[in-house]
Amino acid sequence: MQAKRRPGVRNRGRVVRRAFKVGEIDCEIDCLDSDGPGEATGGAGGAAVVLVPGQWSSKYDPLLMAIGEGVLRRNAEDEDGTKLQVVRMTFTTRWSEPFSGYHKEKKELINVISYLRGRMGLDVVGVVGHSKAASVVALAMSELNPEPSSPETFGVVCVSGRFNMAEGVERSIGQEVVDLVMASNQPQLIGVEKRQPFWLTKEMLEERASIDMGLAIKNMKRNLSRPEGSTRKVVLLVAHGDCDERIPVEAAASYVEAFREGGEGNDGEDSEIQLIRHADHCFTNPEHRGELVRHIVRFIRDKVLG
Repeated sequence: MQAKRRPGVRNRGRVVRRAFKVGEIDCEIDCLDSDGPGEATGGAGGAAVVLVPGQWSSKYDPLLMAIGEGVLRRNAEDEDGTKLQVVRMTFTTRWSEPFSGYHKEKKELINVISYLRGRMGLDVVGVVGHSKAASVVALAMSELNPEPSSPETFGVVCVSGRFNMAEGVERSIGQEVVDLVMASNQPQLIGVEKRQPFWLTKEMLEERASIDMGLAIKNMKRNLSRPEGSTRKVVLLVAHGDCDERIPVEAAASYVEAFREGGEGNDGEDSEIQLIRHADHCFTNPEHRGELVRHIVRFIRDKVLG
């Protein structure tokens, strides 16, 4: 049953942000000030959606900020609905391992969710990952422990995610550099455009190429739908720009196909693809970004909280 909508409150309130750390992981929690003082601390419980940035990005990534504000403002319109807060995070590997570090980032995401549950008393109802983080989210959710008090429906949103992990590095640093790294037993210092140089090793590339996204997504569905016989389920939204210049748009269909092979369930309703026409990898065009945000907001409202 959908919550009643409050008329005339679409833009009410300003977004209140509060920074905090989980170990060395920089995080920030957002709410609307109209929800009452102190809500942004997360101390009073409630529900939260975690937003995870892509390669080289941070908790201040413009796409994450737009998604977060869209989720909060739409949620404020629901009179009887679950009140949401939004949590954004920055991986510690942001600069040091832009093409690797997937398993480290998986653990960091799990740690953040555990902190939100245990220390802040929040029910984490969904996770949104963009680009590299779409893969990290699937890996993390395949291992996240669904607590007995976990929400019956958990939402996963993968935006512009890569499916074939053996590809992509050569586009950024060149095939000749990849070949040099793979042939060398020594770390290579890599510089990409104006970004901070980083060390890249053969082991890092091999770890990345060994990741089986199909298996991770199947395991994610099985893990978040347990225990067997319960009504708990995971729902998936995969969004991709059809003019993505970095990751083939065909990856979106592969995500959903793997999810539907992951176990029983009403798969036609539990997963969906949204292809944004003419949108690039980061949805830099305001119209394309707005369309993406609307899809995510609707998905959280109807499929996760509805």
